[in-house]
Amino acid sequence: MVCRRERTAIPILKFRERVGVRTMEWEPSEALVAWGNEHFGKLPVGSVWAPDDSGVQYQKLSHTSFLLTFLLNVPLAKEYHKKFTILMKACGYSMVGD
Repeated sequence: MVCRRERTAIPILKFRERVGVRTMEWEPSEALVAWGNEHFGKLPVGSVWAPDDSGVQYQKLSHTSFLLTFLLNVPLAKEYHKKFTILMKACGYSMVGD
């Protein structure tokens, strides 16, 4: 079962100052976390989520966990997976295998 979603833009990176070094660390916005809570909560256990043009695919294993089932071997897909993992954790979900 594939659950479709509306297309949404991935938020821009935020700059953080740490120990005199300027680094880029992505954080989901409050609006994106609210979207994630609603969207991930609606997905039935066992369903597959494959965001359009992302190169990643996840399966919802339980009410609190997801599993990465496909990752295209390109840098952009790896970056999307990193951001989706951060978003899922911000929404209270764990990524099995990470």
